Amino acid sequence: MDIKKILEKENSTIEELFDCIEQVKKNGDVMVIKLDGMRVDKQYTVFITFPIEKKKEMIRYDEDNLRKAIINTLTFYVKVI
Repeated sequence: MDIKKILEKENSTIEELFDCIEQVKKNGDVMVIKLDGMRVDKQYTVFITFPIEKKKEMIRYDEDNLRKAIINTLTFYVKVI
């Protein structure tokens, strides 16, 4: 499964995005989706962290829209893997 191809689609389904998240896991990386009800703005946080040996910075997006947060995070992810 190619994350990049799914992200290039105009309207990827939520199932396809979950497949991308599964691929992040298969790559040995960690993706977290956080919903923060205490915040007024940007209540969704999505981040990906890497094992220490990969020596990569965490990718993080805070957004008002969960779908956008997931897509932005995955888009940056495919650029650094």
